[in-house]
Amino acid sequence: MKVFLIGFGRTGTKSVSAALRGAGLNVLDMRAERLNRTQLVRLWANKDYDALRALAKKYEVVEDHPWPMIYKELDEWFPEARFIFMHRDADLWLKSILKHTEQRGPSENKLHVFGIDTPVGHEEHYKSVFNAHRAAVRQYFEGHPRYLEVDLSDEDAEGRIAGFLGMAGLTLPHRNKSQ
Repeated sequence: MKVFLIGFGRTGTKSVSAALRGAGLNVLDMRAERLNRTQLVRLWANKDYDALRALAKKYEVVEDHPWPMIYKELDEWFPEARFIFMHRDADLWLKSILKHTEQRGPSENKLHVFGIDTPVGHEEHYKSVFNAHRAAVRQYFEGHPRYLEVDLSDEDAEGRIAGFLGMAGLTLPHRNKSQ
């Protein structure tokens, strides 16, 4: 099975990948790859798609940036893959990314993805990029049988993901949950 989690960070990607790891799937291990998120995003920013494809081939599940940015390529490269798009209310997402930035500061990753290294003072721009990504993903995957869109705050989120992947008893740990 190949599963791509194509929602932006702060939408539940860590929770879903942890649940899939717990269910026995091989989730991209940044430590084993001796990569950090910035190095991975740089591959995308530099259009090193061969490296990204080779990395994605090695794992059953990948999540977070840069993967949401190359969902079309992933669909082409892996025609049997399943895509899960976690979405979240844009205002709640913005609140979460602002808190995350407060803790960690501006980042090169945000610069590559949003064009500005911090959401602080650029809230509307960040929401605009977030909403544009959501619209583009929805348009691309409209009617696609290997696509699931889910909001993890929905009561049936676990069941919908488990059913979509043909797995029983999937439990989301809600990692990185805001206080």
